[in-house]
Amino acid sequence: MKRVIASLFFLIFSVLIFAQSGEIKVFDGKVVEGSLYMEKAFMLPQFTDGKVKLTNGEVFEGKVNIHALTQSIRFIGDKGDTLALDDDSIVSSVSAGNYFFIKDKRFYVQILNTDGNVSLGLTRTITLGSEVLEGAYGGKNEVSSIQKVNVHVSENKLQHIKNGSVLRFDYRENIYLVKDSRLYVPTKKNFVKFFPSKKDFVEEQFGSGKVSVSKENELIVLFNQLVSM
Repeated sequence: MKRVIASLFFLIFSVLIFAQSGEIKVFDGKVVEGSLYMEKAFMLPQFTDGKVKLTNGEVFEGKVNIHALTQSIRFIGDKGDTLALDDDSIVSSVSAGNYFFIKDKRFYVQILNTDGNVSLGLTRTITLGSEVLEGAYGGKNEVSSIQKVNVHVSENKLQHIKNGSVLRFDYRENIYLVKDSRLYVPTKKNFVKFFPSKKDFVEEQFGSGKVSVSKENELIVLFNQLVSM
């Protein structure tokens, strides 16, 4: 019971970091209206040459991006189609351009900075407000010219939505402290926990109002200061 309550607190608290809502119009499984969704759907500005490391240590290359709604890697195939892994749980990390992500059980987490022991991570998520869809992907389609891991033609959770439907969605960005691939809410207590030798500085920053757990930019500045001290 305590674990359930803690998890609920974690999720509710995280929402306070940054959130936007909007509406999309869906036709043939694609968003045809919704500028905010189209802007935020992918975590990279464009499909970028990258490397995907699996949990078994294997590394694969291709033009990649990460979808915020499905929290799944997307690849561009030889024929120009968009492909997705059959199982993103086998992914350990993704590096593309200046971006580096780790994969936890729920999210792809962009690593913004690290001291080699503790990192500052950013998650980007999109959730549909009124739909809960499972098994949204179609058949498998292995493409060995891209990867030797199983992939399939990538649509997304929207493909089963009735044509012309208008749906509300939430877009969220959350900041976390990351250690040993676990995510921690960036509270004063956790900053002190991971930076005990800089306790006085952390307490002064929070106590003076220079840093708030609900302000993304302030948390980034604080972490950058701590790792450079």
